[in-house]
Order: sequence, then structure tokens, then C-alpha cells
Amino acid sequence: MNTKNVIGLLAGLVLAWGNVQAQTAGPKQPFSAQAVQQVPGQSPKTANMYVDPHHVRMEYRMGGRKVIEIVDLDHQRALTAFPELGVYVEMQAPQNVIRQATQNAGMQSPCDLVPQATCKYLGQERLFGRVTDKWQMTYQREGKTLQALYWIDRARRMPLRQVFPGGTTTEMKPAGMDTINGRRVEKWVLTTTRPDGQVMTSQQWFDPQLGIAIRETMQGGYLRELRNIRVGPQDPSLFALPPGLRKIDMAQLQQLLRGQAGGSRQGMPATPQGRPTAP
Repeated sequence: MNTKNVIGLLAGLVLAWGNVQAQTAGPKQPFSAQAVQQVPGQSPKTANMYVDPHHVRMEYRMGGRKVIEIVDLDHQRALTAFPELGVYVEMQAPQNVIRQATQNAGMQSPCDLVPQATCKYLGQERLFGRVTDKWQMTYQREGKTLQALYWIDRARRMPLRQVFPGGTTTEMKPAGMDTINGRRVEKWVLTTTRPDGQVMTSQQWFDPQLGIAIRETMQGGYLRELRNIRVGPQDPSLFALPPGLRKIDMAQLQQLLRGQAGGSRQGMPATPQGRPTAP
């Protein structure tokens, strides 16, 4: 099991979908929902999700087993439990996940995403009929000094245009209001243009009440969304692990899962290795 995969679905589906181009603030209100990911030619992957200002919990099944993931935003740790195996692992939550989940005011400058970079404010500009703050970000990569430009929407605090070193450009354009799963949302169209002329598009539906995108579609039939959204306080017990679990490290977990897979080949149903990947 890859350590990054352990929280991949959570980072991708819960915290603004892990999409830097469409970065928004973290969730504004506590809620629960069903997270769904659809990939062409595959069965849909689903997870139950619970969010409050301090935690995120995800429940799903991997290889027939229940898996519980809990991210503690205050202590910046991620717990992944396998109740049927009686074990859990603890890791540090990725900093990009923590920043995104706790950044309730949204992106103020591009350096919110890349703290080691330096950012220069270039003033206000109107873009797609909206007021933006234009920034120049300077950072180091492989011994080279690189620069990128960002136009950040003043109301939604997300980049409406990004120009990267090498010439790739992304633009996020408003496309009116829509209703998704019974919720009134804003539709946005993201276009990425590469230097070779290749153009890719995706659509996102932003929920102003929650402060996150609740649906995204991509070329080729890819989909990820939140369904059955219920806004309101969450039971604090949801963000505690079931009693009686034994803490192990990642190497022990990998060994345990390999042993379980070996047992399945001796007569039990086969257990797929890995877990649902982030969209």
C-alpha cells in the first residue's frame, strides 16, 4: 500500500477536490455527504464523508473490508483504520491538505499554496467581468528561478487565470447558475491550454453555502461529486477511532495486507491490492 494512496481519496474528494487550478477555500460549514468517483470502464467508487471545522472522516470499502480515515486538522495528523483487522496507522497529514482545509478565507495570494515561494502584488484587473488581484510568483526548481502569474478572483478567492513557466495557461470562467443534487450552485469551466496547442476542459460546480466544489466532470467521461449532502453539526464520536484497535506502522500494515492477500489465494475471495485512488 502506498502511503500517498492512504489519504488520496480524502484529499481529492473532500478538500476542494485537490485541484490547484480550481483552488477554493475549505468547507465553510459542517456537513455529511456521499463522495462518488466515476471512471469510464470501471465501477463507481463511493465513500461516506463527515466534515466539521476540525476533522474530516471518510468510510469506504477496500477489498471487501471497511476502511475509516480521520484527519485531525488541529493536530495535523491522519488516522487510517481497518476495524476488521483490528489495526490502524497514524501519519502526518499533508501540508497542502491542511492548508486547504483550514483556509476558510480562500486563497489570498499564490504563496498560500507554495510557502517557499515569493509573491509580488501587481494590482487589480477585471477578467471575465469579475474583479481580480494579479500576482507574480517567483520560486526555485532544480536550481532555476521560475515565475508564474495568477489572477485571483476577489469574491471567490480562486485563480481565474494562471500562466506557468513554459507557456501553459489555465482559465476558469463563470458559466452561470445551476442546480446539482438539489443545491443551487455556480458553474465554472476550466480550460487548460498547453504550448503545443492542446486544450483540455473540465466543469466544476461550486456550492457557495459550503464553500467547495461539489461536482466536477472531465473529458472522457470522468466524474466526481458529492451527493446526499446534509448540512449541520456532526456527532463528535465520528471523529474518534473505534475502541480496541492496535496501532501499527505502515510497513506492518503492508505486511499484514500481503498476508491477507496470500490467504485469499488459498480459498478466500481475492483481495485487490491498493485502494480507490484520488480522482
